[in-house]
Amino acid sequence: MEVVRNNGQFALQTREYGIEGNFTFPRFITPFFTVRPSNRSTAKTRVSAGFSSISRVEKFVISTLSSSFGYDWNESIYKRWLVRPITLNYVGTELTKVFRDSVVNLSPYLVRSFEPAFIGGESFTFLYTNNDALHTRRNSFLRVNFEESGLWLKGLNSLIYEVSSKRTSLEKGTNVKISQFVKLDADYRIYWNRPRASTVARAYVGVGLPYGKSDVLPYIRQYTSGGPNSIRAWRLRTLGPGSYVDTSATAAIFPDQTGDMKLEANLEYRFDILRLFGGTINLKGATFRIWVISGC
Repeated sequence: MEVVRNNGQFALQTREYGIEGNFTFPRFITPFFTVRPSNRSTAKTRVSAGFSSISRVEKFVISTLSSSFGYDWNESIYKRWLVRPITLNYVGTELTKVFRDSVVNLSPYLVRSFEPAFIGGESFTFLYTNNDALHTRRNSFLRVNFEESGLWLKGLNSLIYEVSSKRTSLEKGTNVKISQFVKLDADYRIYWNRPRASTVARAYVGVGLPYGKSDVLPYIRQYTSGGPNSIRAWRLRTLGPGSYVDTSATAAIFPDQTGDMKLEANLEYRFDILRLFGGTINLKGATFRIWVISGC
């Protein structure tokens, strides 16, 4: 839930909720995938399914049905892999008439961004973190993620087309397009810790490339800056490239700034302002220096 202040009054801008279920098996359940014997104790197979919804008041509702099948395991004490050879999402969109007519229909990019879509493919994530008792003064975190959508779904679409004697296909039968893209992201952070203070440097780089019959990424896969998982001093999707400020009439109605690439860095000094009851209650402060580049 996101609440913003507008003309001196607080108003609800975004509602977001979701539910997800996971089944975890303490081993790999396929004979075609294995890891070294020393890592088998950490191997897991995960099957998941879920539903999520993002609602922007008086603008749109995006609902997503998701499912995945994959594997998790630790390569070492600091390294972890998350491999999802099968992911499938259905993204449904519902736009208000005012938002569609006054914003979306004025931009072919937004029209294609908000189309209902199947997002199905694979994802691979590598994680490294050494935040433990041996690295209390300095520790780091690295996440590298690769995602592809459309390859096997397009194959399934063609198979249905041939089996039905070219009468129908997945896209024709559902009237929903298959989104084709690849994305590569890297997020690196390093922490210098001191008593009651720390300095954090972070760098993020990501690029998404549509291919095939797709020429834009779906809205929910586009890059944004700002918010609790990015630059926390700005609201979600409101931070643009550098000092750029969009002053167009469209931006006044729909201020979201998104793109197909992102380069973001920040240096942050965190410190305690007030500690009570041995740190049970802790009021913290932070100062920022940021650099942001993003674009379509």
